[in-house]
Amino acid sequence: MKVKACSLILVACIGLVLTAPRLSHAKEAAGQEPQPQAPGKRKTMEERLKEMEAAAHMITERRVDGVTILEVKPNLDSYLSVGLRFAIYKGLKQGKKNFLLDLGQVKNINDDALCELTASWSLVAFEGGKLKLLNLTRSITDLLTITKLLTVFDSYDTESEALKSFR
Repeated sequence: MKVKACSLILVACIGLVLTAPRLSHAKEAAGQEPQPQAPGKRKTMEERLKEMEAAAHMITERRVDGVTILEVKPNLDSYLSVGLRFAIYKGLKQGKKNFLLDLGQVKNINDDALCELTASWSLVAFEGGKLKLLNLTRSITDLLTITKLLTVFDSYDTESEALKSFR
């Protein structure tokens, strides 16, 4: 059931990702100056990777009992969600399989970030790992309940409880 629900949401998210303007729009919304592009010129893969790495540096990463804990603050928007995906991808390439996403200080999650979160869950699951959520705020819990994603993600109130679930 979880895989079916996640697959449907992932398909919807892919549609949003393909049609929505990405990082330059997010930087503009965050008050950062987007890089000007010549009309019709697309960013190279190298430029996109640099942006993803820059966003990933805004996410705190630590390891406890073989679990990678990623802390995001204060908002999970389009820019940071791409950094989150990059941090998870980089961790998977390093052989890390278990991820705990601490959302305790996150006040808002936008639709792009929700899609990236779902895509990250699918990627980790495909690689044989687990992605779980920690310290959900009321607004995030409401959002995940409305979208039925709370049935897909395992969530915990305390770090010790979450870490025990990985054993």
